[in-house]
Amino acid sequence: MSTRDPQAAVSHKMVWNDNYTVGIKQIDDMHKELINSTNELFEACTTGNDAAAVSFKNTIRMMVNHTKEVFAHEEELLDLSGYPERIMHKAQHKEFMRNILEHQKKFQSGVRFVPNSLVRFLIEWASSHIAIEDKKFAIYYAEKIDEMKITVQQTQKLLMGVKKFRQLAFSMLLTQLKGIYSQNSSEETVNKCVEVINAFLIKNRKVMAADYVIIKSL
Repeated sequence: MSTRDPQAAVSHKMVWNDNYTVGIKQIDDMHKELINSTNELFEACTTGNDAAAVSFKNTIRMMVNHTKEVFAHEEELLDLSGYPERIMHKAQHKEFMRNILEHQKKFQSGVRFVPNSLVRFLIEWASSHIAIEDKKFAIYYAEKIDEMKITVQQTQKLLMGVKKFRQLAFSMLLTQLKGIYSQNSSEETVNKCVEVINAFLIKNRKVMAADYVIIKSL
């Protein structure tokens, strides 16, 4: 097995830029935390084994605790938006966690340069997954949100139309009842009002059916 330090392939720290931004605050915040932890581990690896060991443990703890949370949130958005590549995206998340736990296992077994290897893996993850795969999803998600806003606006407009129609119908009923009752207050008049109300209710069932057709077509 080679004893070459894997850190030799990593010559600089990561810098947050727009390539990593997905536009979803919780996810962006987590990605920033990941990059900060990677940079701290990078600096510790250049300092010495003791510092690298302490930083490695902190980084692993952060990855296990916080990454699960952000992955769960991200995967919920993948499902809700119907992202076509969500199965592949979730598989990459699982592979990430598997790799993190594998690094932890190697470190506990005394394998050399594990912190250095983890730095390299996290940098590659940021470049391949965050900057490419997460970015692709962010674009799709933004477009989906715009479509949903349009649908909501259309729905609200149609429902307002239904509401106005109902208000007009009840207004006409009330006017008709007032006209009948203003003539006299006899039992015959009350019965006439009841007949009008029953007729309105029968007609209103048809209105309800029309409402259902409109809403179902949305």
